[in-house]
Amino acid sequence: MTLKKDNEPKKSSKKKVPMDAISNEIAIMKSFGLIPMYNQTMPQNRILFYMKYVINLIVTFSFSVSIWMNIILNFENSGEVIETLYFGLTETTFVAKLINIHFRYKTYQNLVKYLSNPVFNQYTREQEAFIKKGITLVHIFAHAFRGCVTITIMFFIVFPFLDKSDNLLIIPSWFPSSVERYQFFCYLFQLWGIIINGYVHSSHDSMVAGLIMMGSAQFEILKNNLNNLRKGLRMPASDIEKEMQEDYILKKLRTYVHHHVVTIKYAYEIENMFSFVQFVQFLASSIIICVTGFQIIVTPFTDMKFITLILYFSCNLIQVLMCCWFGHDIMTQSEGIGEACYMSDWYNCGIRVGRTIFIIMERSKRPVTLTAGKFFDLTLQTLMQVLKTSYSYLALLMRMNEVERLCAMLANSTTKGTVLVSRLGKFLGATTRSMSNYLNRKVEDNVEEQQFELPLDNDDVAFIQYELTDQTYDLVETVVPKEYSGQGLGKLLAQKTFDHIISQNGKMKLTCDFLVHFYSQNKDQYKEHIV
Repeated sequence: MTLKKDNEPKKSSKKKVPMDAISNEIAIMKSFGLIPMYNQTMPQNRILFYMKYVINLIVTFSFSVSIWMNIILNFENSGEVIETLYFGLTETTFVAKLINIHFRYKTYQNLVKYLSNPVFNQYTREQEAFIKKGITLVHIFAHAFRGCVTITIMFFIVFPFLDKSDNLLIIPSWFPSSVERYQFFCYLFQLWGIIINGYVHSSHDSMVAGLIMMGSAQFEILKNNLNNLRKGLRMPASDIEKEMQEDYILKKLRTYVHHHVVTIKYAYEIENMFSFVQFVQFLASSIIICVTGFQIIVTPFTDMKFITLILYFSCNLIQVLMCCWFGHDIMTQSEGIGEACYMSDWYNCGIRVGRTIFIIMERSKRPVTLTAGKFFDLTLQTLMQVLKTSYSYLALLMRMNEVERLCAMLANSTTKGTVLVSRLGKFLGATTRSMSNYLNRKVEDNVEEQQFELPLDNDDVAFIQYELTDQTYDLVETVVPKEYSGQGLGKLLAQKTFDHIISQNGKMKLTCDFLVHFYSQNKDQYKEHIV
């Protein structure tokens, strides 16, 4: 029997490579036959692959058509439209992504080749941690997304059987023949369409996240190389040794510059490949998050549909978060190249090395920025903007729903008709009241309450509270009555208050966040009067 020696080296784990970030996603898409394989080695069973490709494409496109036909035919029924719209938009973005990846398959294949490029695979064991970290983060998002999708699909499977409806349709859809006669086949058709959408769609987005993250990891490796530019080199003892060191460092810098250029080109390929579909995704997600949020609010907690909507809402939130998170990360890492150059011990190098480092620093001043259709950047700030937009849509839907509810109460009431008419009139008056009614009204300084007040209707006021110290007004809070929200009265009040203070030769200190935001949009007009 052979005993293992204590000093025998342990077998090292398999080296992580950039391709590991997207290999699982490609395998899932390939299993459905919905990934372009042109000019590539086909699977052994080519006939089966093409059968899956054709069948799944037909199901996907026809499922999308059936949903949108139902929306068009029932456009006057707002409840039916809202119930169908969120999935119709999801299906549309999925179709757009499939069309994009198939019509631009050469760009997609070039992106995959980048991950096998020797430039992207030359890193030390220490730097492998950047690749591992990126792969782990991508897998966490991918597993969370796919897990949420799986649970949602399970609820979609059982929902028609538990819901007491006339048919087994998972999503209200249009079919050319009688649904009652072929309802089980229609159910299977919709179920397969949802499964294709859920798994291929989530794998596509996770693959894009993996591609972006590997670009971010390359910038991290490059920063590490620049930070350790003189690692292992001592201070030169002679001019000859200094010259030799400078030649050695210049040789390394040429490699780093090539790495930087290749990584930037790779990021531009990602931008050109996915920018438009990300724009479609963001537009759709703003509406989907709004519509599902609205349905969550109006659906009773005891209804099984409530859980399904929560899960669907979570899937869309993860989807948008992935794009913005990884887009923000690659921008941040590319910005850090300049700082890494500065921290690279350049002052102990010669003029030629310093000149090369300066060129790299100048290029890094323009960070790599991925966009959605060239309209807005994929950053965490954009995520917040999407959520704000969704909330605005949600507030509008809630108002419309309130109007419909009050109208229904009015139609069904006999003894409280007058009260309901009054409530409905007040509500509609609040929603249709124009800001123009208040343009000519002046702000009044209520010294006793220490607040600037804008008179509204029915003795209501919008006001800004302040604290006065030596002709300096500390504006601490802006308050607009809830029934007047969404009409721009906050901005009107801010403008009139600022103008009033200026007319009194006063100065302003902005403690209120809303007023800080207003000032940032009108800085040139008011900057001389802000403390």
